Amino acid sequence: MVKDDMENRTGKTYVEFKAVKYRSQVVAGENYLTKVHMGGSSYLHLKVFQYLSCNGGKISKCDVQEDHRKEDPLVSF
Repeated sequence: MVKDDMENRTGKTYVEFKAVKYRSQVVAGENYLTKVHMGGSSYLHLKVFQYLSCNGGKISKCDVQEDHRKEDPLVSF
């Protein structure tokens, strides 16, 4: 759901874009912290917020960190 937005934000095109790990936190919606494999040894960490379904369930892209590796811990940023 967020691949196009991340490509626009980073200025890169990803052949592979597969979530391999995530954590979530329920607030006035749900925060997701996700590790995304982009092929080879390249990973992104994404922070995404999704509004509650009673508020439309819209996804809001919050932040991205590039240049991560598979073994990097998935921590909040």
